[in-house]
Formats: sequence, structure tokens, C-alpha cells
Amino acid sequence: MAAGREPLTGGRPRVPARRLVWVLAGVGVGVVALAVTATLLPDPLGGISRRAWVLTASTAFVGLGGLAAVAVRRRAAVLLLAGLLHCWLGDALGPVSFTLGGLSFLGGHLWFIVAFAGQGLDARRSRRAGGGLLLAGVLIGWWLLPRIGSATDLALVLAYMTVISLMVVAAAGTRRGAWRYAVLAAALFYVSDIVVADWRFVHSALRHELICYPLYYAACVLLALWPLAAGQAGAAGAPRPGESVRV
Repeated sequence: MAAGREPLTGGRPRVPARRLVWVLAGVGVGVVALAVTATLLPDPLGGISRRAWVLTASTAFVGLGGLAAVAVRRRAAVLLLAGLLHCWLGDALGPVSFTLGGLSFLGGHLWFIVAFAGQGLDARRSRRAGGGLLLAGVLIGWWLLPRIGSATDLALVLAYMTVISLMVVAAAGTRRGAWRYAVLAAALFYVSDIVVADWRFVHSALRHELICYPLYYAACVLLALWPLAAGQAGAAGAPRPGESVRV
């Protein structure tokens, strides 16, 4: 293993601590689900504003990321938590400033890239994902970029498209742990941002939140819990004492 590369597979919490971690994770997921549902209702649930429910859901996925970081005690989990904190900041700043919100999410994806790439990258999967995302980026750019009137927004969108594509490539190529779980989270995030782009620049009158919020929060929950899933996947495949390992 290359120096500085820290796998997640050694970070599986022990029983019964592992059971407690998953119980707490279930509570966190329930809070996210409740808050997201509340944002989609025609009338505010419990007299609480939709913005407050959005931040409640975002705070809950940050809590899940913190739980995973404490449980597995690995660098990748801390990096993912940093990315989730940037997503929380984007949710808080987005309604005030699209630019500040977008920059916050862009920073979050940079943390995710470092977390996934730090586990080592499978060149074959990375190339396949990169080829698909290059084609997707060309098609999305052909559809979206002519509709962006502001030079600032155009620069931000181009930078964001590049970084989130690299994030999906890193997730698809990550060697350690449950890589399919990671790429699902990244893909959901990618699709949710296509919906956000349509919401912002194309069809602003439609209720995009009905699609965007479930996809986005599902992605963030999966990102938050990926260290736990990766740790379990690694532990399940770990050799028994005295058993040889074939490399």
C-alpha cells in the first residue's frame, strides 16, 4: 500500500458499538426523511418554514457524517465530513447568493474527490466513467450554457461541471470499500444538480424541488454513511486469522 493511503476497511466499529452506530444512523436518516418530506408539503409542517426544514435535513446529514467519522476513525471519513459541511453551507447560503452557494458546493466536491481518490483509483473504472461523463458534459453544455446570461454564472457553472464530473470519476474508480455505494451517491448528486440547473436557468416555474431534494439528500446520506458501508465491506472480505491472502 502506498504511503499516506489509508483504507477504510480497518475502521469497522466493534459489536455492540457497531449496532449502536447503526441505530443512531437510522435515527439520523429518519430525521432527514422527515425534514425533506416537510419541505415538499404544500403547507409548512408544524408552522416551521421550508428553509428551516431544509437546514434541519442538512444538519442531520452532517450529523451522520460526524457519526461515521467517529465510528471508523479514518481520514477519508473526516474528508467526507468536511465535504458535507460545505454542502450544509451551500444550503444555507444558496437562497441568499447563488454564487456563494455554488462555491460552497464546489468546495464540498473537492473534499469528496480527495476522500475517494485517497483510497486509490482503479484506472479501468475511472476511464470508463470519465468517458461517459465527458459525453454527458458536452450534451449538458450544449443544452445549458447558451441559456446562462451572466458571465459570473457561466464561469461558476463551467467550474462546477468540471469538478462534479471529477467527483463522480473518483467515486467510480475508488478501490477501497463499497465503490458501487460511492458511485451511486455521486451519480445521485450529479443528477440532482442537473435538476438545479434547469430550475435556475431554464424552467424556473416548475416545482423542481419534488425531484431535486429527494435526490440530493439521498446522495448526502449515502456519502455520509459510505465509510460505515465501506468498513463493513472490507471486514466481510477480510481473511480469517491464519488465512493467506492472494494479491
